[in-house]
Amino acid sequence: MVIGMFFFADAGWMQYMRTHVYTQGGKPILAAFGHYAQVGFAVCAVVWAVLFFTLRSREIPLWKAGRVLTAIAVTLGVVLVVLANFMPGFPSLGKLDDLLVFNDDWGTYRGTAWRISWSAWTAQPFWRKLLGVGPGMMHTAVAQWAGADITARMKTFYAAHNEYLELLLTSGVLGLAAWVWFVTAHLRKAAQNWLRPGVAPVTLALVSYLAHAAVSIRVSMIFPEIMLLFGLCRCSACRRKVRTHPFSPRAKRPDSLCRMEITPRPPASSAPGSGLPQPPW
Repeated sequence: MVIGMFFFADAGWMQYMRTHVYTQGGKPILAAFGHYAQVGFAVCAVVWAVLFFTLRSREIPLWKAGRVLTAIAVTLGVVLVVLANFMPGFPSLGKLDDLLVFNDDWGTYRGTAWRISWSAWTAQPFWRKLLGVGPGMMHTAVAQWAGADITARMKTFYAAHNEYLELLLTSGVLGLAAWVWFVTAHLRKAAQNWLRPGVAPVTLALVSYLAHAAVSIRVSMIFPEIMLLFGLCRCSACRRKVRTHPFSPRAKRPDSLCRMEITPRPPASSAPGSGLPQPPW
């Protein structure tokens, strides 16, 4: 419910910006929810308050119901997308068409960016399909593909607004395959060690980024932090082995340093004849 409140607040802000400040046009997806921002925010706030003040310390195992509802919602969304795009004569769903029907205007002209990026890749020779046209060369590749038919809208795109599609165009099949392998290896390691401390929150952050990458660009200022998250995910999921010696940097047991039992040495006697060296004074 808290996430829902933030979502509708962000949607309302985006809707205001789209209508009063940034008027490029197109069909913005998030801003479309801004028409219901006040109602959605109020509903989420009321539900959160009811759950918070009525349940208190009681815990209700709703994870099964949550999984069922999530599966139903995802399945319904996929079915609607397929029907709206591939079924001839499918009835209009009103404003939902802006979200379900993919065309050049979808997502503030992301449909245009995806179409021209895919077309530019398919027009490349085999070796460039394999190796790509080069990092940062998306705009040049599109301009060469379009030629004299390039439009003013096409000229505005310097990124595909889909990281995977842009990797396919700029790095080729091999570059995209390397990135998918890198991501899959880290997520697989995280899934195998999901219950280890720190693995779940870092993995969820990475999955959120990977999902958003399907409709966004790779920001150079943010991507180093993403790679740090991958490293943190790998370290958190790693089975650290610590040696029994407390001062060794390699431990065989993760808790060896925490459960270290030190037997205190008996106090040294300063009496003459104790066999210990005496101080000079």
